[in-house]
Amino acid sequence: MDLNTQKSFVYESQTANYPNRKMIKPVFPLGATIRQAWELSNEREGEVAFGELQQWESCGCFYRTVKGPMKSEKLQDFDVYLEMFDENLEKTDEVNLSAINPNVSNFTIPLTGKLLIKAKSQSSEDLMDYYFLEVMTLKED
Repeated sequence: MDLNTQKSFVYESQTANYPNRKMIKPVFPLGATIRQAWELSNEREGEVAFGELQQWESCGCFYRTVKGPMKSEKLQDFDVYLEMFDENLEKTDEVNLSAINPNVSNFTIPLTGKLLIKAKSQSSEDLMDYYFLEVMTLKED
């Protein structure tokens, strides 16, 4: 929202590899029990999930992770995508991180020059297994 003009803007980008919105909209009947509400919300659990848009200062861009739809009944069986946006929030890239490494999760921390990505499978609860992703931008001459 532009605070000076009180106008709001809707940014919607197209996706190549996953749905660009959730498909199932659960309807909670009046007087539903907690169990019924839980079951209805679980139906939506396997759908695409969009992470928060975050600024990545070192590349002068924004990014978010997207957890793709569940591929099977296994809890960790989903692909993770990285969407990159320019300073005007125009989508510049969409990468399937799981195609590079199937053990990446959608938990990230932007660092200077790289992105820390938590591993899906953790070897110990006392330690965090993670990967670094370096993003290089090519400048046109």
